Amino acid sequence: MLVRNAVILLENKKESLRKAIRKLKLENGRMKLKIKTLNEKVGKLTNEKLVDVDDGRAPESEYDYDDLNRDFYLIGGIHGFSYHV
Repeated sequence: MLVRNAVILLENKKESLRKAIRKLKLENGRMKLKIKTLNEKVGKLTNEKLVDVDDGRAPESEYDYDDLNRDFYLIGGIHGFSYHV
């Protein structure tokens, strides 16, 4: 029974992480658009070349949660179960 509850808890945490990643990707897209707009305005005023905000991007930035290849290890004992990434 404890293992079943731990698995259900892990599934709930996994779904929460998926939702958080989706929200962060949306916010990241909004911020990139805002930065691009500001760079264009500054570029017009100063006649300078635009700085691309996507140059320093981490390779994992476009992956979905399930594509990150993270393994979860269920660790149990007398005091209950926990999980580690």
